[in-house]
Amino acid sequence: MNILRIRVASHEKTALELVQTCQSDLHKAMPFQAASLPRIYRNLGIREHQPFNTIVDVQRTDVRRTTFDIGLGPQIDILDMKEMDEYDLALAVCDGPETLSVRLNYSTSHISESQAAQVMAAFGAAVRSLVSNPSVLVGRLSLMDSDQRTQIAKWNLTNPVQSSSTLDELVRRNSSKRPLAPALKSTAFDISYGELDDYSHQLGQWLVSKGVGPGQVVTLCFEKSVWGVVAMCGVHRAGAAFSHLDPDWPQQRWCDIVARTESVVGLASPSMQNKVSTLLEHVLEVDTDMFALLRASDDSEVEIPKQNPQNLAYVISTSGSTGKPKVVAISQLAISSALSAQIVAYKINEDSRVAQFASYVFDSCILEIFGTLVAGGCVCVPTQEERMSDFAGFVRRMNINLLDVTPSLMRTLSPRDVPSVKILSLGGEALNQSDVNTWASHTYLINTYGPSEASVNAAISHQLFPDSDASNIGFAVGCRLWIVDPVNENLLAPIGAVGELLIDGPILANGYLRDDAATSSAFVSNLDWQKDELFRGLVDRCNTVRKFYKTGDLVRYNSDGSLNFLGRRDAQIKIRGYRIERQEVEHHIRSIPGLEHVAVFDGKEGFCKGKLIAVVSVCHEANGADERGDGDASNSLWQLYEPSKIAETAHLEQQIRCQLASPLPKYMIPDVLLITRRLPLLVSYKVDLKTIERAVYDMDQDTFRRANEPHWVNEINPEVDGTDLEKRVRQIWAKVLDVNEADINLDSSFFSLGGDSITAMKVTRRCRESGLEMTTQDLLASRTVRGLAARITDNSGKVHSPTECKKAQPDICPDMVALLPVTTDQVEAVVPATPYQSQVYEASHMHAGRPYFVSYLAHVTEKGSRHNVDVKRFSQAWQSVVDRHPIMRTLFIKNPSDGTLYQVVLRGIHTGITTHDVEGDDDPTEHLLAEHLAFTQKCTSRTTGMKLQPPHEVAMYRSCSGSVLLRLSLSHLLTDSVALEHMFADIDAFYNKYVPDQPSVAFANYAGWFETDVVAANNKAWQDSILHRVQACFLLGTERKSQDDLAQPILQTSLPFSLPPSQRLAISEFCKAAQVTISSFFSFCWALLLKELTQQHRVCFGQLISGRDAPIDGIHEVVGPVLSVLPTLVDFSCSSSASMELIQRFQKANNEAAAYQPCSLNNIEKSMGCLAYRGLFNTVVNIRKVHYHEQELETQLQSRSLQFKLVKSYDTSEYDFVLQIDDNEIGISGALKFWSSQFEVERVQAIVDTYLRILDRVSNSAEV
Repeated sequence: MNILRIRVASHEKTALELVQTCQSDLHKAMPFQAASLPRIYRNLGIREHQPFNTIVDVQRTDVRRTTFDIGLGPQIDILDMKEMDEYDLALAVCDGPETLSVRLNYSTSHISESQAAQVMAAFGAAVRSLVSNPSVLVGRLSLMDSDQRTQIAKWNLTNPVQSSSTLDELVRRNSSKRPLAPALKSTAFDISYGELDDYSHQLGQWLVSKGVGPGQVVTLCFEKSVWGVVAMCGVHRAGAAFSHLDPDWPQQRWCDIVARTESVVGLASPSMQNKVSTLLEHVLEVDTDMFALLRASDDSEVEIPKQNPQNLAYVISTSGSTGKPKVVAISQLAISSALSAQIVAYKINEDSRVAQFASYVFDSCILEIFGTLVAGGCVCVPTQEERMSDFAGFVRRMNINLLDVTPSLMRTLSPRDVPSVKILSLGGEALNQSDVNTWASHTYLINTYGPSEASVNAAISHQLFPDSDASNIGFAVGCRLWIVDPVNENLLAPIGAVGELLIDGPILANGYLRDDAATSSAFVSNLDWQKDELFRGLVDRCNTVRKFYKTGDLVRYNSDGSLNFLGRRDAQIKIRGYRIERQEVEHHIRSIPGLEHVAVFDGKEGFCKGKLIAVVSVCHEANGADERGDGDASNSLWQLYEPSKIAETAHLEQQIRCQLASPLPKYMIPDVLLITRRLPLLVSYKVDLKTIERAVYDMDQDTFRRANEPHWVNEINPEVDGTDLEKRVRQIWAKVLDVNEADINLDSSFFSLGGDSITAMKVTRRCRESGLEMTTQDLLASRTVRGLAARITDNSGKVHSPTECKKAQPDICPDMVALLPVTTDQVEAVVPATPYQSQVYEASHMHAGRPYFVSYLAHVTEKGSRHNVDVKRFSQAWQSVVDRHPIMRTLFIKNPSDGTLYQVVLRGIHTGITTHDVEGDDDPTEHLLAEHLAFTQKCTSRTTGMKLQPPHEVAMYRSCSGSVLLRLSLSHLLTDSVALEHMFADIDAFYNKYVPDQPSVAFANYAGWFETDVVAANNKAWQDSILHRVQACFLLGTERKSQDDLAQPILQTSLPFSLPPSQRLAISEFCKAAQVTISSFFSFCWALLLKELTQQHRVCFGQLISGRDAPIDGIHEVVGPVLSVLPTLVDFSCSSSASMELIQRFQKANNEAAAYQPCSLNNIEKSMGCLAYRGLFNTVVNIRKVHYHEQELETQLQSRSLQFKLVKSYDTSEYDFVLQIDDNEIGISGALKFWSSQFEVERVQAIVDTYLRILDRVSNSAEV
């Protein structure tokens, strides 16, 4: 007996033609029946699975059997279904004298008994259809019998409930019923339902006043905050729809979506308001102060339109196959109907505390927010830092009991991390069995499914248990679900067959906004099977438009009517919960000149699993390759990753990524981008995707590492050991990434090892559990073991206690006593100033601009209160802060005998607040400069008899309306930005009659770290390092000027700049390739600028370094200036070196120099013979990893009841030029500060332009 292989292309043939073709092909195949199947498989390269798992055996027999009448004469009976065969399904047909008997042998590991019965039912239906209508096309043959049609009708018998209310109306019911109940909660703010209703009404009135109404789209752009939710509610109050822009999206995608929505009005967070304003006519900055202004304005005459369920509720963009995003339009009727059903399945009620984790541009946020608000629960909103680096901690702190997240996120957590969670919904991507096994025993676990076009969810499972099927997505919710033939929606698929899922009901979207072609393609109606009386009656009972959404998802009915999700029928894929059209990514890659073919797919094996993969071929003209030739193209697919060619290939990859950064959001840029001379093609000249996928999966480890780490080489003894800290980091990476520890060396890229943002969060959690303090952003920026270890603060070992650090108090010499404004018994402590404080003190007394003093002017309000700030309570709170922190009770006195600067801490010092009543048109902002200069004069005056006092001052200005302005002036002798945040937090605590649990950590503990002998030794090391190597380096050849050089003080000016997304990505990719930090990159480029403008090959500048990694117990809680200025030396005399090599050397030198941080720059400069007013350099680089904009002082207090809105500030440095780079979640921005009285703005702008060109040149080139 032999086996013949038959391949049938049937859909375009009639049933009779199919039978004739099968018979003809069988006869033609008979001469080859002896061919060996195993040999054929080997020749085809098939190694894992045979290409089919079913077999048919037709034989004549004289056996008579009991038969089953199929109604057309021939008889079928189902014989023994327990027999086994080597194939999963084996159909034996017995052609007897009176009956036609059929036996199905099947593997119980492949299908169940009920599924086997369904296969036979479909087979019987096929026979009946074929015999009764042989002229019909095979693609139109029904494989469903009457029993199955009846069963499907019963499963869809429930009539979906259609809501007659809008979301605004549903939420307002809770505002009326429970106005004091918490609606929104975050670390920063709490908003009750009553307050939410007030805020929504005020926003709605403003929007209506700008012409917004039903059918219009309001653009929103917010980082994670409660104000993003308030903005959505305000838009609904105005009867309009909202569209979110992700702050991280490139500008081009913003423009595409705004153009599609035709939006002209927007709401934005303070940090995004300026950027959004470039696209829209009216943009309102939404925060507490804005609502205070809205309350003050009289918009009572603005009439809010009546709510209508037919109004558009929101639009959400998805990936589109044409290269432009598709914009799904959801009505109020659809989302209200959907959420009314879904909150029941989720068990959301008034006791629910739901985490709002999903991005605003991901439709899961709609359920998290409005599902909770409709049910009367509390929405808990994390900050971006909490979301990425400490989500488990946020869940615990907020006592969250319901999560609706992706399986990928929960794989970074364990049940013990989130013990408060009782209900867990996993969706957005396919579950695996380990997800069910991990969480089903600890939570009420459900699996959810739904495309954006079906208002978040269309199917939700019943509770899952440890033995539940992970692919079961449950039953329809708020809709009906139908399974049709994957290539013909006019045919229902038999029960148990794989088909495409169709959705109908009130929850469906209106379609795609202003895209009729896409809408008519995805939303269909008047299907043939609707005419069946069983189904026509069902549809007639539903009052919605008779349309069906074609999901493109392949599913299968289970015997109970639930569905199993099996995959996609088209080119759409999901990566980490994001829906991506492969064609959109391919479209933008093909648009790049020099590229020919492209293949995009989602990785399913090895390091590629769960990643977006792109393989591109370069045009022949670009690389001189000749596509002609014999042999398997996949054998030579990776020639461009040979060691001799890797540098050029890496450069091309970097260029491609930079060009993709403009049109595509980050999640659509391939995680793995591979370049080849040519891609294997099919005979149709389409790319052979299967061969390409297999070639990627089969790529050897060395090649894959070179492709993802261009500078990785397979050394015999790679550097894998490192320090103890680096070993611990390697061990954690190995566990999280499930790779051998031996395969991770110190410069291995986290991403080339299989890491992504989700696994980075898991690494953060593991590190913190081990006592290693870090954030997810640290890992994403550093990328390597070595880089991450350099950023980590190790808290697991011993740290110095305060008693170990505190120096003995020296005796107060008589000359110093004479300078004290109090008696010696009122002195609490005397401690030498730190080198940084000494530098600040000298500069503030000698420099013409009196630097290192700062004055802030800010509006102060109480969050959630209609009352103004109580000035008396605020004054008492400020006094409590001064009492709590010794640095705020500190005088700075020089010992006349040796010039040493001392900190003299006083006891019981009283510091009052000056209050002013502002009358008429008087504007405190106009007086800020004069008051700032008067304060600096008082602090630096050498007038005899002037009373010495701590260098800080507070004044409050109260308007006739009761609003309050605060002026805070103080010296950098007292604080840095972290200390300022602690002070504001304490002000809020004392204002609210709360006493902090923990005592303050005295700045003296940190000052004691600067032991005299250590500082002296480090000073000598710096002097030896600098001497004879670097001459003084001055930009524009200027010198520091003394107080007597100018008749009056001068001020600094700032020239800000920002980097476009494409340049940020180019810099990120360069740092990845060079294995250096972002900080090193910007500092190195500043060194290049100095080299170019000074024409010196050895340059020197300063770097402002935080000392909050010092081994001091409680160092993060210290209030005081925990800072140092370190000299940075760069030698460009070896001009032939590549920029990557130079920047790597630069970073290594910086890391080594950090060990000599306890030093005195002033003493180093003096010992080298520098003049008093002329040091080693006049430029300083300050690179800050921040999570807020400096202009937003209120964010320093966002977790408190007192809210601060910065109005104006003055803050100067002694240096002629200060380059400040802020690297935050929104992007990278910077500014160059300079003394405007000494330099022309145009000349400094030219310096900024030169620096930006250098950034671009270095990030896009391997050579300097």
